[in-house]
Amino acid sequence: MIAKIAAALGMMVLFTTGFFGLDNLLCARTFHDVSCSLDHRIPLRPRWVWAYLLYYPLCFAPLLFPGLLADDGLYLRAAAGFCVQFFAAWAVFYFYPTRMARVPVSGDSPSARAVRGLFAVDLGYNIFPSLHVANAFYVACLAARFLPLTWSLSFFAAAVLISVSTVLIKQHYLVDIPAGIILGLAAYALVF
Repeated sequence: MIAKIAAALGMMVLFTTGFFGLDNLLCARTFHDVSCSLDHRIPLRPRWVWAYLLYYPLCFAPLLFPGLLADDGLYLRAAAGFCVQFFAAWAVFYFYPTRMARVPVSGDSPSARAVRGLFAVDLGYNIFPSLHVANAFYVACLAARFLPLTWSLSFFAAAVLISVSTVLIKQHYLVDIPAGIILGLAAYALVF
């Protein structure tokens, strides 16, 4: 169990390093605008940052799924699904770079401060497809395979909340959401 947790943490470090490394590589490139007119009419809703941050514990939830930890082969397949998503997204990010236009965040609420902190760390590169959405729906599919129906439905609800939050805190455009869902579902179909 300790080795599997260590492997999950190692993957997180690798994926995070790769994601932000790609940010630095692409920062001087020309970006494609994938926004639509509706994106510009959606107001920033800082309170949704907490749903957005739910993504991080959600990605580690499969470590608690009975059956997944007990079977090394299933665990490796689940890990491979995350790899598929990141490598596919990185290829899109490299060949079709996109960037989120940042909006000013006013107020001094904890939510507004959290969004400003997020914007300071994540400069808005690499948005299409949304890995937040892809990973959240992938985890929901894993939950549907390894957990009872009521639990798996809560994972799908969390994936929907995370997806909505990406648009409401201006981390993604609308088109990034279906692209992320397709990526997450495709990764699951590929490895399971």
